[in-house]
Amino acid sequence: MSLYSLTFSRCLLSLTLAALLGLCACSSTSSTALNDSVASDTVIFQSLPPGVLPPGAKLMTEQTLVLGSGENWVGRVSLDIGKDSETAYRYFVEQYPKQGWTLLSSTRAQVSLLIFMKDTRTASIQITENTVLLPGKAVINVSPRNTAVGPSNK
Repeated sequence: MSLYSLTFSRCLLSLTLAALLGLCACSSTSSTALNDSVASDTVIFQSLPPGVLPPGAKLMTEQTLVLGSGENWVGRVSLDIGKDSETAYRYFVEQYPKQGWTLLSSTRAQVSLLIFMKDTRTASIQITENTVLLPGKAVINVSPRNTAVGPSNK
């Protein structure tokens, strides 16, 4: 066997091993990421009280941050609402008052905004209609209400 063919064989073997190791690493990473994503979704859903999310909405975990749980949660929940932003808008307007939230303001447009208040918290819900390329999206932000703000002295 010549030096050239021996070098070529070793190079080919090295490339094959590197490709196999790369494929093995990719498959375990995506499996772990999928398991982490499912676990994150479960934790977030358990943190939220029933009725917070419209039916059919898909949680966008990587854009969601929830602190606390139950009726005292605060944070941001991002949702993929698909093609039916009108149904999501109606859900929030009709269902949130049934859960004790008071609608303070609403704007209906291509990017709609709803502002609710409940006890010591406020919720802003931004609903973006779907486009040809992107699905509709809803972002729910819940934060403590600042009760110490007084009138402006301008």
